[in-house]
Amino acid sequence: MSREETKWYEWLIPLAAGCSLLGHCCIVSPRAPMWLDEVYTYYAVTHGSFADFVQSYNAYIIAIPPMYLFLVWAVSKIIPLSALSLRLYSSLGFGMGLLLIWATLRRHMSFFIASVATLAVCLTSDLLLAHNVEARLYGMYFAIVAWLVYNYDRLCVDTPSRRQLVANALSHALAVSCTYVAGFYSLAVLLSLIIRDRSFRVWRPKVYASVIAGWIPILFYLPFIWGQRGGAPGLQHIGPGTIFNPFTPGLHLYFAICALVALAVIGGVEKWNAPEPAGQPAGRPLVPLRQSHLLVLACAFLFLPYLLLVILWAGLPLLLDRYLLPSLIGVVLLFALICSRVLGASYRPAGRGGAVCPGSVRFFETLVCVVTLAGLLAYPFKHARTYTGPSFNPVKGMDFSRTVLATSNPLTYFVPYFESGENHNIYWVVKNKKEYDQWKRFNPRLNPITTADFLAAHQKFLVLGCDWYPIGNWFEQDLRNGGAFDIKTEDGWPSNREGVSEGVRLLTVSHN
Repeated sequence: MSREETKWYEWLIPLAAGCSLLGHCCIVSPRAPMWLDEVYTYYAVTHGSFADFVQSYNAYIIAIPPMYLFLVWAVSKIIPLSALSLRLYSSLGFGMGLLLIWATLRRHMSFFIASVATLAVCLTSDLLLAHNVEARLYGMYFAIVAWLVYNYDRLCVDTPSRRQLVANALSHALAVSCTYVAGFYSLAVLLSLIIRDRSFRVWRPKVYASVIAGWIPILFYLPFIWGQRGGAPGLQHIGPGTIFNPFTPGLHLYFAICALVALAVIGGVEKWNAPEPAGQPAGRPLVPLRQSHLLVLACAFLFLPYLLLVILWAGLPLLLDRYLLPSLIGVVLLFALICSRVLGASYRPAGRGGAVCPGSVRFFETLVCVVTLAGLLAYPFKHARTYTGPSFNPVKGMDFSRTVLATSNPLTYFVPYFESGENHNIYWVVKNKKEYDQWKRFNPRLNPITTADFLAAHQKFLVLGCDWYPIGNWFEQDLRNGGAFDIKTEDGWPSNREGVSEGVRLLTVSHN
């Protein structure tokens, strides 16, 4: 199948998909309280001056490169910072990534295949939709890796110009400047380029150098990586079944099956209307040579979770679904290739290729396309309407005019403190003056206090503990081990309170 020129109106589908994601974010956000990582992001960027922002980043609380935080901080000088604005930035990133994936596929496949493959994966993935409404860097991460894929395709199909090589180097530099995990996807692109070129028996050192040049920013981030080494997530406990399911994209098979049926119907109609010319070879490869580079990259992206599984076994916990969001791009590429070759559905408008379809056939094809694409575009709104995400606000309804609450667990401090409007009767207990200074550098609006200062100032108080992150309960354990306090667990709590989950407990503590 020869390439077809992309019409301007075809771009309306990926743009509509981006608007669908934005609408999903706007509907869900008011019903989704900020979660721990989102509150971290909020306090990392809510600073009045650039000097304050730099001081906050140098506190080494958040273990990511500075690019995302800096861009959000800069935009916040124009657009007021809020939970919704932070989440919309993430949604915009996913929309941009979806558009770049669609554009990559459209260079090789028909409008309908490119659209169905992209939308069926991106708009129905529970993983993507969950992070579409999260005030974190993952939308930007997804968009930049999609740009890597777009540049990879251009380098494989076209004779690379200097401008393309520079754009490729820039995309890889931005990827590793967004999150360190993106370096693995950058490496996957490099290996895919080498494998593709080896199959064609060519060697293009300038192309490979453009990828490696994009890794240069990591050298500047080494001091940050060393300082942030304690900010990585704790060691994950995984079962042996993880080897069969290292990555959970949360795709809905119903939509994939509907897309396959629609493609099969259109492919069958086209073959019936315009049979293969006489003398056409009976067999054909699963993936034509000019699309083989997409198959190589799809396999590399889908294999990457296994590499991170091995790294996890070595002691570095990077096997998190949110880190693997770009592997959805591998699913899109593979799905599109299967649709294109196995089903043979190309959906060329009637009249192309020497065949003239009856008006009823054209109407039927159009109807199938419209219904399929409309259903996919509508799914994020259905997901938003039925959203029942977690609500975690254990201090909701508490009167803090005479109540003092303390916790050393980040899960039971940051969200309650933020949701309470930064009530200073909620204390973040830290072990020593060094940690106190570190948290004050991170954001002076927080309310840290050392253990000694807190116990000296308060004779009776509440403690909020959480079993989800047991390491953070050290203050509670110190109180129990000290023997100088009377500790009572509030009975019937939290089962009768909205926004409190199992594993969270409230203690009343007083000096003996």
